[in-house]
Amino acid sequence: MLFYFVQNNKIKTASKRNDTLYELGKSLNNKFMGHRVDDLLCININGDTTNLSSLIKKDKVLIFLFSELNCSSCYENQLNILQNFFPESQSQIVILGSFLSFRNFKIKMSNLPQKLPIYYVQHRAFDWEINDLGFPYFFILNSKLETSYFYIYNEEILEYNDQYFCGVKNLLSN
Repeated sequence: MLFYFVQNNKIKTASKRNDTLYELGKSLNNKFMGHRVDDLLCININGDTTNLSSLIKKDKVLIFLFSELNCSSCYENQLNILQNFFPESQSQIVILGSFLSFRNFKIKMSNLPQKLPIYYVQHRAFDWEINDLGFPYFFILNSKLETSYFYIYNEEILEYNDQYFCGVKNLLSN
């Protein structure tokens, strides 16, 4: 009986967390849809600099933003999923690592077996309250540097993740 109670509570807690993340994503979209961002300076692992706007090769790109303060296994897992889900769309994906220093970024990224380029941006370059939640997240950025389609990856509900990535794939191919 105790096992059932513990399992049932875990399911309820996971379900509550999933619903919360989903609702949070919806509220972020409502709040930040069309929000214009600054043309940030981005630095690759070799120290080459470029502006965020120059990374947008087509009309829009998928941005994956993670922080040094996020769980490293979470963003590493999401980097792998992103790489597998979008192997042919590399020019339409921009991965940004928000770190306290370029040195920290370089040390951490040099240990990742990552095929997609990852760019350093200053910590809290995007100063939104979503950063305080401790989750890496995705959003679309268009050539006017306007945001849309925010999403927090949810390991417990894979169908939401697949729906988001399929929708993004369609959006980027149009």
